[in-house]
Formats: sequence, C-alpha cells, structure tokens
Amino acid sequence: MRIQVLGPVCVWRDGTRLDLGSPQRRAILALLAVSRGQQLPFSGLADALWGERPPASASNVIQTHIKHLRRLLEPGRPPRAPSAVLPRLGDGYALRVPYGVIDLLRFRALVAAAETARRDGGQERAAALLADALGLWQQPPLADLPFLAANLMVVALAGERRGVVAQYGEAMIAAGKSPSVLPVLEEAAAAQPLDEGAQARLIRAYEAVGRRDQAVAVYRRSRRLLVDELGVDPGPELSEAYVSVLRRRTRPPTPGHGHVPDQDATTGPVPVSVAGALPAQLPADVPDFSGRDTELSALDRLLAGAEGSLTAVAVSVVSGTAGVGKTALAVHWAHRTRHRFPDGQLYVNLRGYDPDHPIPPGDALTRFLSVLGVPGDLIPLDVDDRASRYRTEIADRRMLVVLDNALSEEQVRPLLPGSPSCTVVVTSRDNLAGLVALHGARRIGLGPLPLPDAVALLRSLIGARVETEPGPAAALAEQCVRLPLALRVAAELAVARPSLRLADLVTELADQ
Repeated sequence: MRIQVLGPVCVWRDGTRLDLGSPQRRAILALLAVSRGQQLPFSGLADALWGERPPASASNVIQTHIKHLRRLLEPGRPPRAPSAVLPRLGDGYALRVPYGVIDLLRFRALVAAAETARRDGGQERAAALLADALGLWQQPPLADLPFLAANLMVVALAGERRGVVAQYGEAMIAAGKSPSVLPVLEEAAAAQPLDEGAQARLIRAYEAVGRRDQAVAVYRRSRRLLVDELGVDPGPELSEAYVSVLRRRTRPPTPGHGHVPDQDATTGPVPVSVAGALPAQLPADVPDFSGRDTELSALDRLLAGAEGSLTAVAVSVVSGTAGVGKTALAVHWAHRTRHRFPDGQLYVNLRGYDPDHPIPPGDALTRFLSVLGVPGDLIPLDVDDRASRYRTEIADRRMLVVLDNALSEEQVRPLLPGSPSCTVVVTSRDNLAGLVALHGARRIGLGPLPLPDAVALLRSLIGARVETEPGPAAALAEQCVRLPLALRVAAELAVARPSLRLADLVTELADQ
C-alpha cells in the first residue's frame, strides 16, 4: 500500500488507485496520515471538517467515514475484528501503517539522512538526498482539499517544505552546483517575497554563477518591499549576502582621472567619477529675476570669505516664508557664480514642505553618489557609510551644493561636505538654527520685495501697462504682499487679459 498526502490525497494498493470517496473521507485519512501514527482526537477531526459549528450528527458521520476507510485499507479483516490500520485510541483514531507507506514519512526520512550526510561533510550527498525528498512533492499538501488549506497541520507542512528547500539551496551552493538549483531558488523567492532567507540564497546563487546584476536587483527589490510592506530595513542575512556581492565585484579605475580609487574593505575597489562628466544639476535660472541685490551681495561675500578658509565649509541658509523667492534667489546666484565651481554643481529639492513625505537624506545621498559616478551596486547600504562615501567623492573639489526646500537640520547634515573647497546653499522656511550653531552657517533672511523691486518685477512681466498705470501697479504689488510668487501669478492674470486695465484687476482681486 502507498499513501500520498504531498499533493492530492491518494491511496494505492497492489498498484491500483483506490476510490476514497467524498472529500470529507479523504480529509480524515489525510489528517490521520499527517499525524504520523499519533492519536488524532475526535474534536480535532470535527474542527477540521466543520470548524466551530459541527452538526449534531458529527460523531456518527466521522464513525461512518472511518468504517468505509477500514474496508478499503483492510479488505481481508474479519468482521468485528479490531482494526490494526485505523484503531480507535481513547477519544480519537490513529493511522498505523509501515513507515515507508506514507510519502510524508519517506520525505522526512530522506531529510534526516541528508542532515547526517551534511554533518559528515558530504555536501553533494546531502544535496542529492534533499533533491529526492523534494521530488516526492507533487503539489501543495492535500491539494485536492482546499477547505483544509488553513488547517494548522497543513500550514506547518508547507513551512516544512520551505525549510527543506532552503537546506537544499544551501547544500547545492556549497557543493558548487548553483546553476542547477537556480530555478528552485527563483521559485521559492517569488513565492515568499518577504522571506529574507529565500532572497539571500537567491542572491548568493546568482553571485556564484556570475549574474551579479541580477543579484543586486533581487536585493533592491527585497529592500523596497521590506520598507514598503513592513517598515523595516533588511536584516543581517540579506544584507550580508548583498555585501558579499559587492566585495567580489571589482572594477578597474577609469583611465584619465587623477583621483585614485579608495580601497574599501567592505566594497572592494571603488570607482571614481567618469572624467569629463562633471555634475551640472542646477535648474534653469528664473527669468526676469528682479531685486535682491543685498542678499546676492551677502552670498558673494560669504563665498569670498570661504575661498580664504582652510578648514570650514561655507554654508548659507536662505530662510523665509513660502513664495518669498528662496529657490529663485539660490538658483539665480548659483548660475551667476557657477564659474567659481569648476568641478560641478549638485542640486536636490528635498521637498520638505510638500504634501508627500520629504526626501530622506539617504535617498538624496544616493542621487548625489550616482551623478558623481558611483555605480548603484557599490553605493553603501548604511546612511552614515553613504555620507562618508559622498564626502570622499567631493573632497578637495571646488563644488557647489544647493539643498533646496529643507525641512530640518537632520535632513541636511548628512548632505554637508567635509571639504572647505565646497560651498553649500540651503533654502528653508525654517531658520535651521542648528546649522548656524553647530556648523557655522550664515543665515540670510528673505522678506517681501521692497515696493520698487516688486513694481519692477511686474514691469518686466507685464510690460508698458505698469508704466501707464503706476498707481494701480503699486496697489497690485501690495495686494500680492510683494511676494515674488504671488506677483508672478498676478502678472499672468494681467498678460492673459491684455485689454484689462490694471486698476480693474486690482478691483477684482480686492473683491475676491
């Protein structure tokens, strides 16, 4: 006789498949087989078949199914003789058959033999035994009884198989047979995307066969899922598998660049930026920029003072309310002085006050390192390590870093260079007092435009109507609280309606 539970529930006797009857009858046999010869109480069978509300006739139904199963499994048993295969034990039943009859027990015997082989150093023998064990699985356990899928014993069986797949993958990798085990590991990783062990084994198998780009892709996908679904970073096993890929990945230094690559014990040879590909990330300059001579001069003076410094990084914080023109000032000044930064300009909008979440400093560092020429698979995992690598990349270079729309000092600090050859301009609605106190930043407070500058901005945007209606133009500037963003919106209203007098526009806006 042969009993299968690692797939659809089946029984063969003398090579002939037996008709087990109804799903309930097959379920009783399967649960008894999974119980490994131990007694399964009546309550356990009733719960599996009907849940929390078994019918009043549950006892009779189960006894009837047991009677039919005994006839199938023991056709030669004399009437009224006790059953040796399905005996009654206390308040339940047990299935007593030779050890090799049930595929689940043969599976476990092979797994135990593989563990013995592994302890004796026979990785190939262990891998072969585990392959035989997994070969017994036709489908998920009790595949033809979906109403038992959530049963604890059935769930445990699925977990048991995953554990053996993990052992098989480890044994095959250790035996140098990663190409053969890749399909199994890919299937396991796809089935359990949040199982860090399954992802780590796939990464190590890919790395072993030289498919490092796919190994890195698996790590990145897993990390993103862990963060999005569970709110956690990768654990030690997954991180170590990724770091192992980085250690073995060597890249020759780019010829023609004077920067000698650092040798890092964790990531191996570190590439440098590609010669000639200097970062130039500044957004386009603001058209018709008007006023701010005092603030521009202050930024010029800070830059001049920084050029004589041997130790300090020049950091300027441009602060002010929304719409006051902080970004416009920083970008305009950056374009005006870009020739003073021959090694490039870095820019990131940190989105500190956007409805969506602000950009974490780790993500901003990744962007900077990418534009500086560091391949994605060599960007460190830890944010502090990422910041160190960033400071190394721009050390002794004359670069400008613009950190726009910062929310807090914590968002900015990891992005500050360590070399006095670099200059940083930060914009924020907050005054970022911590940067001033701890990093010597110079604060430039930005208020509304002086009235003459506000009118001048309207003149450059609207044209001659501002000259012909100076009073309404001044009133319009005041209505906009002399904020550059509001002034530009009002100017667009005026330009879109060329026949409208500014006085009428002022009246409309006052009414609104």
